[in-house]
This record gives sequence, structure tokens and C-alpha cells, in this order.
Amino acid sequence: MNCEGTRDLLPLYLYGELTFEQEEALHRHLEQCPACSSEFEKARALHEALDQRRLEPAPETLAACRRELHRRLAAERRPFAWRFTFARPAAWALRLASATALAALGFVVGRWTAPTVDPGLPGVPAAALATAIRFIEQDPDGQVRIGIEERRQRVLRGRLADPAIQQWLLAAARDAADPALRLDSVELLRARAEEQSVRRALLEAVEQDPNPGVRLKALEALKPFASDPAVRVALARVLRSDENPGVRIQAIDLLVQQRRRDELVGLLQEVIHREENNYIRLRCRQALEELNASVGTF
Repeated sequence: MNCEGTRDLLPLYLYGELTFEQEEALHRHLEQCPACSSEFEKARALHEALDQRRLEPAPETLAACRRELHRRLAAERRPFAWRFTFARPAAWALRLASATALAALGFVVGRWTAPTVDPGLPGVPAAALATAIRFIEQDPDGQVRIGIEERRQRVLRGRLADPAIQQWLLAAARDAADPALRLDSVELLRARAEEQSVRRALLEAVEQDPNPGVRLKALEALKPFASDPAVRVALARVLRSDENPGVRIQAIDLLVQQRRRDELVGLLQEVIHREENNYIRLRCRQALEELNASVGTF
């Protein structure tokens, strides 16, 4: 790769638009060429400065630009013969240039006004946060590290109590595509399970996460709160419908530890008569005996 090709690729590199092979070639050239390396540092400084700038045009201005863009594009879609008559070449060129300029303006405004994935920015959809997460770790000193990918991956640091860190962990627990990330998030969130927002996320994981390991981890996190009515309702649903025997057994154990006879007897009797897993049926039978209840009475 020569200097001219390298400098042409620098903007694309900074916006994460190069292939892996192109990035490797660019890195090799930058290591060997001080002039291009200096240009790269200048471009990166400008890129970072632009990233810190957020334009916020008035909503009516943006709407007007979009309407005008749609109008101009619609005009350009008129029949080929009409658009390319040579009677008014200057007017045709002006229309095309205007439409191009409006398209560019729409792109720039969209880029600078679209919500960025920022841990402190309110209103960012949880799914948008979760899809950017690449790893979750906790340092020995208690700090949580969350790797997120924007144009380039960066690492957030903070305590579990930090609202920004908690926002990312909640997003990962609910929406991360990688079950290992959801598991790591649930494991860390259990330390904050006394908070309602965290407990809601754990309950969602118990009932909705497709991975049984994540559901079990969420059940463990909810163990200190087995007396909470919302938790017990979720545990009953899990016992009735979860497809994993290990998850159902854990739900029985959490329900039984409260020893609420009136609430449990009917549920356990129902489960024992429809359950195919012999161990779960045995565990229900034992629980009913501990409650001095009959196995066959509804």
C-alpha cells in the first residue's frame, strides 16, 4: 500500500468501514511511514473533535429539510425523456445538484442528531445498548469493565452502583445476543437485586431467557427475595411451564422455603399429576408431606 492509498483510507478507517485485510495493510504502512503516521494522528484528532460535537437543529427545520428532499427526489423520478431534454440544461443540472445537496444534508444531520450509544444518555433503547456489548468483566478491586463497540470498541469502567454501568448491565441481561454476556450480567446484578429495576430484569430473565443456565443464575439471584409476591408468582409460572427440569426443581426449592401452605398445596398437587420427571414428582411429594398435605387432594 502506497502513501496516496493510505491517506485515502484514513477517513474510512476512523469510521470503521474497512475490511480486516485493509486495516492490516494500513497498519503495516503506518508503522513504516512517519509521514502517513503523522497524517493519521491529525485525522484522528479531527475525528475525535467532531465526535464530541452534537448538532441539535430544531425539529421543524429537520422536518422541512426532509420534506424538501422527498419533493426533489420525487421530481427527479419523472420520465427519463422529460428529465433529460436539452431545452433547459441549466435547470436540470440545478435540480440534480440541489437534490444531491439535500441528500448530503440529510445524511450529515442524521449522523449528528442520531442518538449515540452513550452510557449516560437517557432514552437509548435497551436493544441498542445490548447489541453494542462485547464483554463484561469485574476487576479484583470491584470495578466492572464493559467493552462496547461503536465505530471502535471502547471500555467503560465504574462501580456496580454507577447508573451508567447498571444501565449497560440491565441492557445486556435483557437483550444481549450472547448467552455468556447475559449470564455475566445476571451474576453481577445479583448484588443489586434489592433494587426494583434490577429485580424486574432478573424476573424477566427467569421467565423469558432462552438459555437455562441464565434462568438458573437469575433464580439464584432471586433466592433472598423468595417471599416477594412478584417473585413467587413468577416461580409458580416457571414450575408449571419451564421446559428445563433443573430450573423447575430450583423453583420448587425457592417456593417451599417459605412454607406457605395455602399457597403451595394446590400448586404442588397440580404439578405432581402432570409432571413427567420422576425426581420432580418425588420432590413435590416430599414438599407436600412436609406441609402435612395429601398428594391426591385438590
